Amino acid sequence: MKHGDQAPRDWWIVFSEGAVVSWMDRWQEPGFHHVYAARWDGRQWLRFQPTLSGFEIEALPMIGYDAQDRILRGTVKILVETRPPSRIPRIPWGIAPATCVEAIKHLIGIRAPLVFTPYQLFNYLRAGKHMRSR
Repeated sequence: MKHGDQAPRDWWIVFSEGAVVSWMDRWQEPGFHHVYAARWDGRQWLRFQPTLSGFEIEALPMIGYDAQDRILRGTVKILVETRPPSRIPRIPWGIAPATCVEAIKHLIGIRAPLVFTPYQLFNYLRAGKHMRSR
C-alpha cells in the first residue's frame, strides 16, 4: 500500500502503555498494556478508543494523513486489512470480560477466544491469523 492509500475498512491497531494503571498490568508485557484502533477514511482520522467505562470514537477532521505519528502514538502499530463481515452472525462479547482487547477483536471481526491481553493480540495479528479465521 502506498502512502495515503489505506482501504476504507482497514484499521491501524496501536499498542501502548495505557494512561490508567490497572490491576491487570502485572500480567502484561511492558509496552502492551492497552490497545486502540485508528483509520484514515480519506478525509479525516477516526480513532476508536476503548476505556474502562465503554469506548470513545473521535473524528479528527483538522489533522491530515501526514499527522499519522501524532494519531498513532504507541509502542507498536499494525495495519490490519479487514474483510467484509462474514454471513455467520458473531455474538458480541460472549462471556469474555469487556476489555480493550475484546473491543478491538469485535471491531475488526476476530474470533479468538484465547486471546486476552494486548500482547497476545499483537502476536495473533503479527502471525496473520486474523486473515485465516474467516
